[in-house]
Amino acid sequence: MEDPVTVSTGVTYERRIIERWFFKYGKTTCPATMQRLASFDLTPNHTLKRVISTWRDCASSPSSPTDTLAPMARERLPSVLTDET
Repeated sequence: MEDPVTVSTGVTYERRIIERWFFKYGKTTCPATMQRLASFDLTPNHTLKRVISTWRDCASSPSSPTDTLAPMARERLPSVLTDET
């Protein structure tokens, strides 16, 4: 996911996919809930974007495959969720 955005129902989508849903297919509902959307405002999901970016950085590091798949240290999680990109 490159550009996660959240619609008014609270569900997050890739921006280009949800824009296609709205503008190419003319849908006025949330794909997950099928609720009619009162607003087509898309709110960037910065936290999810940072988590994905961190995961990608870890996955592409030159460490061994077992290190790459290891869970993130619990102590590191707050910094991933609050650091600016």
